[in-house]
Amino acid sequence: METNKIIHLYNRFGFGLNAIDIKKLASISFEKKLSEESIELLKMDFSEINQIENRAKSAEKNKALRIANKNLFYELNATWMKQMISSENIIQEKMNLFWHHHFACVIKDPNYAQQFTNIIRQNATGSFKTMLLEISKSAAMIDFLHTKQNRKTHPNEDFARELCELFALGRDQGYTENDIKEIARCFTGWNHDSKGNFLINTKQRDFGNKTIFGKTSNFSGEDVINLILEKKSCAYFVCENMYKYFVNPIANDLHVRELAITFYENEYDIKKVIIQIANSDWFYAENNVLS
Repeated sequence: METNKIIHLYNRFGFGLNAIDIKKLASISFEKKLSEESIELLKMDFSEINQIENRAKSAEKNKALRIANKNLFYELNATWMKQMISSENIIQEKMNLFWHHHFACVIKDPNYAQQFTNIIRQNATGSFKTMLLEISKSAAMIDFLHTKQNRKTHPNEDFARELCELFALGRDQGYTENDIKEIARCFTGWNHDSKGNFLINTKQRDFGNKTIFGKTSNFSGEDVINLILEKKSCAYFVCENMYKYFVNPIANDLHVRELAITFYENEYDIKKVIIQIANSDWFYAENNVLS
């Protein structure tokens, strides 16, 4: 591959190259480079928080927890930044960054933050279906979009709305307000324990029939995600976001549709899509190259 194309490729699917990197990557295909990369999880020690939580005096404990959480967040962010800069798994690291952008989430607990980013790291070039389900079950997302307040007697629509609008389908694309209300019922009872482990509170679970996208059944949260993924518009929405991030902020509908077909027909395999982008002539077109 020509040097200018290699530079463009790894500016988009990496963080830039030096002369040594360019020479090394000139002899290897993007697909082979990706296949050789490994998944690096963040592994922070949160024993300090556990020790503080066991203290008896609540006022002292709360102050110590605030300080410890703040310091651990600084350390977690610094660890992540260092890994992005120094890691040889540059494609994986860039994909991690993209999916954090896609699954926007405000997180207040550093333990839940590490859990959240590691879900992304484990699936960043793997299965979008798996990542979407695991993100939905994460303590960070459950807290952020108030899923634990979603009860059968009083459904909370926050997660259902963001699932459709931001994560899977796009605003007002292929769903109605009634679909949102019914989807919310499917996630009633979703919660987590103090360590961030997912659980379902069956006392708050709505076991009645729901009608979603014209289909009626006793749908669960997992069923909803499957129903969403059955819609080809989901593949288009995710591929459009990828195109805007890695190719051009102004999406080319024809190119996005090509990617969406690959994504849908390969059961939402992320790796297939990014390889298709990297191997497409239009990716290297002048209007898509950084000046």
